[in-house]
Amino acid sequence: MINLKNEFIDASSTAILILSNLFNYLFIGIFSIILTSTLFKSSTTLNILNMEQRHGINKNIMFFTRILFILAFLYLLIIINLITSLFFLIGNEDTNRTYYYYVIKPYLILLFITIFYVSFSVLIFSYFKKNSASIINSFLVFILSFSGLFNYIGKQIISSSPVDDVKRMSEVNVKINMGYEFYEQYKNDEYFKDIFIAPNFAKNIWNASGEQKINLATFFHEYGNTLDPETARFYKMGQILNVKSDETTEEILQDDLIINDGNKILGSFAFDTYEVLKDWKSPYNLEMMPMNIKNSNKINFDTKYFIKELKKDNKYWNKYSDLILFLNKRKLFFFQYGRYMNLYFKNNIGSDFGEWESSNKTEKQLKVNEFYKNAPEYLLFSQMLFTYWAYSMKIPLNSNKIYTENYFGESFTFENYNKIFIKNNVESFLNIFTFNSFLNEVNIDNNFNSDYISNIGPMNNYKTLKSRFDLKNVKEDIDRVQNDETSQLSTDSSIFDQGIKPKEKGIFLIIYIYLFYIILDVIFIFFANRKFKKNIYS
Repeated sequence: MINLKNEFIDASSTAILILSNLFNYLFIGIFSIILTSTLFKSSTTLNILNMEQRHGINKNIMFFTRILFILAFLYLLIIINLITSLFFLIGNEDTNRTYYYYVIKPYLILLFITIFYVSFSVLIFSYFKKNSASIINSFLVFILSFSGLFNYIGKQIISSSPVDDVKRMSEVNVKINMGYEFYEQYKNDEYFKDIFIAPNFAKNIWNASGEQKINLATFFHEYGNTLDPETARFYKMGQILNVKSDETTEEILQDDLIINDGNKILGSFAFDTYEVLKDWKSPYNLEMMPMNIKNSNKINFDTKYFIKELKKDNKYWNKYSDLILFLNKRKLFFFQYGRYMNLYFKNNIGSDFGEWESSNKTEKQLKVNEFYKNAPEYLLFSQMLFTYWAYSMKIPLNSNKIYTENYFGESFTFENYNKIFIKNNVESFLNIFTFNSFLNEVNIDNNFNSDYISNIGPMNNYKTLKSRFDLKNVKEDIDRVQNDETSQLSTDSSIFDQGIKPKEKGIFLIIYIYLFYIILDVIFIFFANRKFKKNIYS
């Protein structure tokens, strides 16, 4: 079980990690200056160089031996710290992934940046006197160590539009990508492909909940404080096993489920999973679920007992194993960041979430509630499935706004969507501090999730978008909905049937940045070596 608070790593830990990364850059940078100064500029070194020259040692060997010694010493320091950090990786696999991106990855990047530190430091010490070279090198170390902060400031200066647009677009892209991943995974599946055909969903489900207009805002239910508790539990808390209020018999059947009237594939999953788990009791309790209204710092993401129980039923596992594993792989990001994007609700629908017994509940409804308490992990997977499916049917743009220079809200149209991305790319290219910040970005699952994480919270204020979707095939649909938010919704088919594809550039940026550093390293070493030989002969 993972004990987390609000983010992957809580606020105090985040601050510690920021300071830790900053300290590591300063520490390695300062050591590189000290070692370079000692091995290239000290009086003792000059005497040793003269002795080596008299013994006929090759100038390149003299030069590169010192470079390799400096790198070896600095790498040893980094590896010692890296091994120490590996102790964080003992335990849950989700913790492993979290600490890799936040703790281990910065050390791996530092191994690469160290070469740049050393090559630049040697170059400067080759051309300048010792004191002047130390000052120049210290300035570089300071710049690289605080590059994340400088990048953020640079974005504010260069950017001609509010950074909220970038944050909002990164959130939209996460949601579109959720639908895209789900659609691509199951569009050709013999059984699940029919999940994208739900012509009666909007009519049957929302009419049952009292909604008169079936539009996109209704479909996603993004305004949590306007929902009654019953509706919110169904759509935002994973309670897709909920049954109709007019069902009075005690036994729960698939036809009793509200969701079954709208989508029988979703209904089958909800019912079949219930059938396997109805006599099972989880070692975890409802209070440990992210959707629970009660404040708790202990959030359970350990689903091994839940999955182990499902595996016992061979027929069920053969049918749903791929779906369960698909959702399980994505659960950590979904529940740690999903509440900021209204993927599920917490703390905003009233205090009666935990009050299961009620005088106006039927026996069957009480039985469903008891099941939720005994198998709370069911809520995790059900909420994820319902959300991924919803975003595979429609693109959630209508409730989002972009802002002009005068801060007047405009619809997130196709044109504005592309305009924000292009403008952000130009601003990123003009801001050289983006390079080092980008290397240290958290890359979780895919570029869209990474963009979102990098654009929220104190850890990564880079305001950079690496990826977007090609939405030209649905331009008319997007603009029509934006111009008329009350337009009626059709769920006859998935919007991804129209050929929506991601346009990711993250890998090219990484290659570009690494090549940039490598070319600089080669240039620095070349001129430093040239000057070193000249100094030896003089």
